[in-house]
Parts: sequence; structure tokens; C-alpha cells
Amino acid sequence: MRIRALTAFPVLLLLLAPALGADLLVPSEYDTIQAAIDAAEDGDVIHLDPDLYFENIDLLGKTIEILGSDDPIDTVIDGSFATAGSASGSVIRFSGGEGPGTRIYGVTLRAGSGSEFITGSGETLLGGGGVWIQDATATIENCVIEDNDEAGIQGGDSDLTIESCIVRGNMDRGGIGLFGDSSLTLCNSEIRDNDAALLGSGVHTQSGVSLTIDGCRFEGNSGGITTGGAISFWGAAVITNSEFVDNSGVFIGGGVSAYIGPAEFSDCTFEENVAGHGGAVYLGTEEGIDNTFERCIFVGNSAATGAAVRPDGPGGVILRRCTFVDNSDTSEGAAVYIANDPTPQAAIVELDSCVVWGQGSNALEPGTEGTISVEYSLIEGGHAGVGNLDEDPLFVDAAAGDYSLASDSPCIDAGNPANSVDPDGTTADIGAIYYRQSAIFRRGDADGDTRTSGLIDALFLLEWAFVDGEPPTCLDAADVDDSGDVSALSDGLWLLLWGFTDAPPPPAPGPSECGFDPDFDADGIGCEIEPDCS
Repeated sequence: MRIRALTAFPVLLLLLAPALGADLLVPSEYDTIQAAIDAAEDGDVIHLDPDLYFENIDLLGKTIEILGSDDPIDTVIDGSFATAGSASGSVIRFSGGEGPGTRIYGVTLRAGSGSEFITGSGETLLGGGGVWIQDATATIENCVIEDNDEAGIQGGDSDLTIESCIVRGNMDRGGIGLFGDSSLTLCNSEIRDNDAALLGSGVHTQSGVSLTIDGCRFEGNSGGITTGGAISFWGAAVITNSEFVDNSGVFIGGGVSAYIGPAEFSDCTFEENVAGHGGAVYLGTEEGIDNTFERCIFVGNSAATGAAVRPDGPGGVILRRCTFVDNSDTSEGAAVYIANDPTPQAAIVELDSCVVWGQGSNALEPGTEGTISVEYSLIEGGHAGVGNLDEDPLFVDAAAGDYSLASDSPCIDAGNPANSVDPDGTTADIGAIYYRQSAIFRRGDADGDTRTSGLIDALFLLEWAFVDGEPPTCLDAADVDDSGDVSALSDGLWLLLWGFTDAPPPPAPGPSECGFDPDFDADGIGCEIEPDCS
């Protein structure tokens, strides 16, 4: 049986080979990218040599891959040669029918002028100078989309994933805009220095678009006349592990403008965003829909009202384990301001286990019709509610932007006991960053020097086993493969393979007698959070 299986394997590969697609090379086989696309069939892969290509290309509905360089600045597609006002002046067009598996990787897309599209009112406009996508499914990965007119990326009725990209310096319609029955997933990317004349200079999505953002940074985007310096969206969104820094909006939502919801934010930072109202976040809420913020930090944002958060409408806003510091208003509500909207009622805001500090006595303003309830929170100047405190939170170094808790902070173990416990197993703390009370171990650190070295720690294990060396101070740290037993051979071999090859890292452990491994905290607090782009 074994011989037959081995003999049949090459035959099986030959049978499968046609389904894998052909490789088309530019410029050695095809003079231009478009010529390669014209010749391609579904499943083919077009490889670009590092170069500067002056083209405006159309994928023609084909499910193919276009692969540039690992460093996208080495492979540039420049769309500036299109006729001004051209109906196809985008650098890349997905014209409809491109399916899952369509992928653009490792290129810079710049100087596109946009493609014509017809609005719902029948008006013909230009959009998507860098990328125009319509009725397609595609992934754009490890690319730079820069200096395009009429938006970096725009389109509708599509499923679009943008991963490990930089979208910068795009004009008129901002960085990314999507509408219709669509989904937009944005992961591990940087959206900065984009400008929009009207809406959402970094990202703008309309009703019907499902929005997911993880591990992204929005910086220096200047918003339109109406809404959204960094992003604006209508409908549901999940936004995690992202930063909104130094974005601005003329009227509302310097960082974020969100409508209807539900919007879910977790582990996000909003810093030095500016708008007329809602410096960091403006929420147009709907009755019966809650918008939630968990473990978010709001610092140094400014607006006339609601420098950090301004809800407007009858919906709910839940702020759980968030930190508000040094936000400034020129009128009311440095942390939260509820707009006066008595029809049918104004927003209901709940603060649970939050810190509100350094913003004066009017940091929380419910307006004439709104409601703000506070419990188990530290509020400068005090606030009615169960478990609330009024004393210095004792941050480690607020002047340097470190809002973690010092060891004698009154916030430690003072959060809502109904919340889940902190990752170290203790009672929930108040604020966005918990204080780790347990000891720390690092998986693979056999010698206890707080570092993991494939060679040094493997030698330590071998010496302990065969030369009567020092035993590991933490057996769970030395149990590299998490088998429950420490073996100099199996654990040492894993360390060597991990350190010197592409072998997978040690498995994530739970709590142990030695504490918690900072590289593998479930919630990422206290370590670098890796976005999940899968």
C-alpha cells in the first residue's frame, strides 16, 4: 500500500496541475500588465518585475492574482497617463465578476484620476482613483495606495479585504469608500493624511456595508465639512486594537462618526482628535441599539461639546473599563456630552469601571434630556453611583502617555465585580489597562533570565539534564511544548527549531504556578496585540 501511494502521488500532482493556474511574467513574457491580464484565465498568477509601470489596468472580471514585490515601493503602477476625466482613470479597476482568490500584492498604486459611476440620484461622478471595485470580491495586501484623486479605493456591492497596506495622501473622496451590499475588512494597515471634501476622509461606508477593522492606525486624516475625520459609517461595525491620532473634522466626529450601529470598539486609543462636536467620537444613535466601548483610552481630544464622546439620538452607549484623560471642551462635556434630543428621548450612557480624570467638573454632561449612569468608576470631582471613587488614579506616568496603574492605585480590584476577572485572575480593575498582580513567566525561558533564546535556553535544559546543571526556576516556562512534562530533548529541540527555522512558536499557555506569559495574554493587555487578518 505504501509503495502504491508513493507511485500514484506524482500522477495526482499532474492531474491537479492545470487547476493551479499558469504564471505570466511581466515584462519578460508580456510587455504590459494589461496584456498579461488579457491573456490570463481564472486562477492564473501575474508576476511583475520591480519597475515603474505607467498603466491603467482592468481585471476584466477575471479571478487572478497580480504579485509585485515584498517591498511595494519597488513595484509602482502609475495611473497618471489616463486622459483627465477619463471614464477609466483608476489605476486598477475590478469591473465585476472577480471572485474569491482575486488578489493584488506588493505594489504601489498612485496618481489615478478615478472612474465614472452613477449615483442613486442619477448623477455621474468620478471615484476610486487608486482602485475602483464593483460587484467583485478581492484582497489587496501589502500595497501602498497613495496620491490618487477621487479616493484611494472606492466602489460598491463588493467584498473587499485590505491587509497590511498603507493608504495615504489621497484627495477629494479620502482614503477608502464603499457602498451598497458590501463588506470591508481592514487589518494591520495604516490610513493617514487623506483628505475628503465631504465625508470620512480615512474610511467612509454607507448603509448596507459590514465594516471590520483590526490592528489599524488612522493618523492625520482631515475630515469633510460634515462628518468623520478618520472614519464615518452607517450601520454595524466591529473595530478592535486600533489607534485614532490627530484626525480632524470640521463639524462632527474628528476621529469617528458612526450612525445607527451597533458599533463595537475594543482596545482602541483616541488621541488628539479635533472637531466642532464629538472630538474623538460622534454617535448618531438609534433607539434599542447599543454602541459599546471596552478598554478604550481617550486622551487629549478637543471639541466644543463632547470632546471624547458625543451621542446624539435615543440609543444606548456603554463605556466599560475605559480611561478618559485631559480631553478639553470649550462649552460642555469634556468626556461625554449628550445632545439635547427629546424626540423621543436623548441617549442613555452607562459608564462601568471607567477612569475620568483631568477634565474638570463638567466632564460628564447629560444635557437636558439625556441620562448618564456611573458605577464602580473613578470620577474626578465624584459622581453618584455604586462603588464610585474620587481620588487620584495614580497612573504610572501620565505625562509620558503611560496610563497603566501604579502598584498603589486605588483602581486596583475596585472595578465592577460583575465584570469578568482580570487576565491575572484577580478582581477587575478600573480603567483600560489592568494592573498585573501575578508573577510573569515567558514560555521557553528555561534559564529564568526573562528572555527566550533558542540556543541558550536549549543548552540550559541539556546541561540540567545531562551535566547536573541548575534546574529551571519555572517548570511551566521550561515546558516549551506544553506537554505537562519538561524534557531536555523534546523541549530543547522545539526551542532550537523555533529559534533557527520557521517552526511554529510554543503553544499559548493558561495560568500556571509561575503566573502568566506576557506573550500570550488572551486579551493582549500588557503585550503587543497581533491583529487577526485570517
